[in-house]
Amino acid sequence: MLESVDGVAKCDVDFSKSTATCTLDGAVDAQSLIAALKEPYKGALVQ
Repeated sequence: MLESVDGVAKCDVDFSKSTATCTLDGAVDAQSLIAALKEPYKGALVQ
């Protein structure tokens, strides 16, 4: 699944493995970005 995050990153998110591989455009905190990507899915991942 490819997603664009606010036009600053393209991420290949693998929710089956709970991983996100991101290509960043500009100075973005990768940890914050991954945390933001995972946040909406925390409930789904726990189930």
